[in-house]
Amino acid sequence: MVDLIYFLKTVQALNLELPESVARDFCPRARAVANEVHRLQAIVDKLPKTADGVPVVPGDIAYTTDGRSMRINTSASGHVISDCYSTREAAEAAKETT
Repeated sequence: MVDLIYFLKTVQALNLELPESVARDFCPRARAVANEVHRLQAIVDKLPKTADGVPVVPGDIAYTTDGRSMRINTSASGHVISDCYSTREAAEAAKETT
């Protein structure tokens, strides 16, 4: 779907014209899909995130740099859970850089 949106933006940026049948049948559906993607992204953007930027919801498992795993129990909008990472590997990599 991203390729589709990129294609349409490229056509628009180059001031190209799509064939009438494509414009009539395809573009309204593509716009509807793009609008839905933007709506859903706004929801994801409000979720709390791990230190490595991954959105989480209550019940997800996150990992600390000292090797512990923990269950996420917050739903604070936009909150960054600074001590937790989305994967054990990400936590280990963060430990190595500190």
